[in-house]
Amino acid sequence: MKKFLKLIMLVALMTCTVFAGSQKYKKPEFTSFKEYKVVDTVHNIPMSLKLGISEGKDLLYIPGYGRIFLEKTDYGYRDINNNMDVFVKNNGSIEIKANVTMIDLNFMYPDKYKKGEFYHSLSGFLHSHVYPMVEENKIKIGEDTFNVRKSVNDFDKSVIYKEENGKFTVLYLPNWSRDNLSLPDLAEFKFTVNLEEVK
Repeated sequence: MKKFLKLIMLVALMTCTVFAGSQKYKKPEFTSFKEYKVVDTVHNIPMSLKLGISEGKDLLYIPGYGRIFLEKTDYGYRDINNNMDVFVKNNGSIEIKANVTMIDLNFMYPDKYKKGEFYHSLSGFLHSHVYPMVEENKIKIGEDTFNVRKSVNDFDKSVIYKEENGKFTVLYLPNWSRDNLSLPDLAEFKFTVNLEEVK
């Protein structure tokens, strides 16, 4: 019975995740903000964003990824779900470190997506889409396609793909499904990006 309840909870969480991610949101309105943009696209995922105050709250908005609610820290900001840090540097630039847990949407929509075709972020994480093209040693993130290198962990058979210039890593975790318990394939999308203020 406990396993059945856990499965129901997991399916409910994933349903909420996908439903929330599929909603169309209008861009936030800022009362004050700074714009930032990646300058070094060789070592960083191409990205631009706004960081400021919206509806009285600290907010980061990244087109294509969405809005991230923030809390102030001694180093800059942390998102309210504690999976992204924004480091504000003395020269006015910022560094973002993010860690995003994702599920294979084939688990919920097997008629729509092939296994391993489309990973979507879980609720509470930076809204992200990852499209593995691992047979070509490529991964598409959002609208951008990147070359990756593969390595396999001999212990647990997890597979990690690292972008050729270190822009990001995607870790695919082995599936621990059993006959009486079906679980989705999971992935972890991790990146660090440096951005300069647009003046």
